[in-house]
Amino acid sequence: KKKFYIKNKKDYFIIKNQKFFINKKDKKGLFLSEIGSLQISKIKFITKVIDNYIISKTIYIDIGTSYGEFCSIIKNPKVSYSYLFEPNKKITKYLEKSLKINNYSNYKLENKCLSLSNAKYNNFYIDINSSGSSSLIKKKNNYEKIKVNNLHIKSFLKYLITKNNN
Repeated sequence: KKKFYIKNKKDYFIIKNQKFFINKKDKKGLFLSEIGSLQISKIKFITKVIDNYIISKTIYIDIGTSYGEFCSIIKNPKVSYSYLFEPNKKITKYLEKSLKINNYSNYKLENKCLSLSNAKYNNFYIDINSSGSSSLIKKKNNYEKIKVNNLHIKSFLKYLITKNNN
């Protein structure tokens, strides 16, 4: 039986023997390193679905990848390729470090948002205190507004269909 756990460390947390780097000044990073058990139950559920209901190879899509707490799913033998979307460049530097140190392959990390908007760019509101509250929806206080590249979900799905039919 596989063991799932999280250990609090200085600048990273561990899930399934894989290291994920965080910004400890960020409340979401602290949450992940201190109360990660909520994520573990979700990871177990997704892993169980893949193991029990996916017959052949599948594609994993993570919209709002954040620090990569669900990236351990990429190493599932039934996952042939993964697409990771994270518009917050302040977080992707930690994510890239995690993907590299864990020797992930067969993935594409996109520093853009995937949405229903046809715009080339979207406003993205980064919560200054907790990146987990960042959103395309404007909030009241403590947000930094940035412009991010946008990819319409229909365009992405057409790309996947075309790629898989070739």
